[in-house]
Amino acid sequence: MNFLDAISATNIANEAGVETSLVIPLLNLLGYGTDDIRPKYPVVFREGRKGRNPEADFAVFAGPEHSRNTSLLVVEAKHPNEPLAGGRDQGESYAANLRAPFLVMTNGRDFELWQLQASYDSDLVFSSSVKNLAGRIDELHRLIWKDAAVKYKSSLRQKSIIELVNDFRNYFDSELKRTAAYEQVVGRRLTPVASGSNDMIPSHLLLDDLPNGAVIIASSGYGKTTLANFMAWEAAKRARAGTNFLSFYIALPDAAATGSTILSYAQERLAAHCAQISVPAFRYILRSTGAVLLLDGFDRLAPAARDAFTAELNSLRRDYQGLQIFIFSRASARPDIGLPLLELTEYSHEEQSSYAKMVAAQRGDPSGVLVGFMPETLRTICKVPLLLQITVQYWYDHHTFPPDLKAIFRSWIDQLLRSQGALPSQSIIREDALRLLASKSRHGSLSASVALGLLRQSGYAHTVLDELVQSDALRLVGGTLELAHEAVGDYLRASQLVQTEYKPLIK
Repeated sequence: MNFLDAISATNIANEAGVETSLVIPLLNLLGYGTDDIRPKYPVVFREGRKGRNPEADFAVFAGPEHSRNTSLLVVEAKHPNEPLAGGRDQGESYAANLRAPFLVMTNGRDFELWQLQASYDSDLVFSSSVKNLAGRIDELHRLIWKDAAVKYKSSLRQKSIIELVNDFRNYFDSELKRTAAYEQVVGRRLTPVASGSNDMIPSHLLLDDLPNGAVIIASSGYGKTTLANFMAWEAAKRARAGTNFLSFYIALPDAAATGSTILSYAQERLAAHCAQISVPAFRYILRSTGAVLLLDGFDRLAPAARDAFTAELNSLRRDYQGLQIFIFSRASARPDIGLPLLELTEYSHEEQSSYAKMVAAQRGDPSGVLVGFMPETLRTICKVPLLLQITVQYWYDHHTFPPDLKAIFRSWIDQLLRSQGALPSQSIIREDALRLLASKSRHGSLSASVALGLLRQSGYAHTVLDELVQSDALRLVGGTLELAHEAVGDYLRASQLVQTEYKPLIK
């Protein structure tokens, strides 16, 4: 007969009997040895206090080192005639003082196990009569067997408040998910402008070699947005690996459309995933550790928004010297804020081949697109990354290269205007309307109201404007309309010019 069977048939007469006949054998059964158990353990509530310190009947530790870091249980043994409820406050105060996560209370007739909570009332997680304890010992063993108690104690170690407020993992994970498609991109080269240096800077070294950042310029279709998102992915990957360095990709037209400053837009993005980050906390982070700002689409801003953001960027560079700022723009609209100026170069032959191989690998195509067999004129045109992208897509759609430049742009325009299940007639109407707006925006963006008026004057339904925005042929930024792809606009303007001004010269 084990002691539990024996104790269930025995009437314990006093508190000493509870301790020797029940508590110590039960602790031994649960895996606690002599080195773990300390009877009559003093509990010091105030250093320097005179008089006898109160004592816990038993304090149980994880091994011979007896300290608050190793405490597991406090046991309060009561006289059999004393109800447990009267001693709970005292037992909890002892357990809390010793940082023990569990309180055991028993009077030889009843048995209770309480789990202490740091910020809430304790939980009664096990209750039984001593007579029924033998039948429930497996349940109790699962809860406070020594190894289980040690594991639970270690799980309670909380991050310091400094660690907690700097835990940005949710944000980093969100950025990695958003930019996953940019993990596999062709490495690019950038040329310093007006520096007297001919040294190219590889795109994968931008974050390392330019501690203050740079203004990166390129024509439409050269991959500015792709590069910005690749850098966002790279920065998030590094941060998630342990650098904890914040980075923000911001499409400036989006920030302008919401009336946000760069600082408030970045803070709101972070706070969406890390609610502990208030505006003052965000400013402190920027001052103390800095951040990477990847600001895309500066050239797509209205003039007033460009001026406002330029003023803010100058202030940010003055007040937050740890910021690393990269701005992506066409050359004609670049800001002047004292950062190095880099130009994104066209594809080299090697980069063209790398892109074709990357697409083939993504499609599971073992043969791929043999860029080396392109006609020389086409290969020259496809130094513009966007046009190479269209050409490779054309290859997969038609199993041949486009016969001329018009076919490339025709494919591109068809992709834009035949979206959302448009009928052929609808695509034709959309293209004519887009050509009109491209022609009228030759010298700058159009306000949405002016664009709508032009379409109405030419007999187009107002819904055409909505269709062009929804198909991503036009972009509405605040109250301004602009072509989402300026290269398409250039093509439409050129084709319009040929059809009108030079038509009499064509025999």
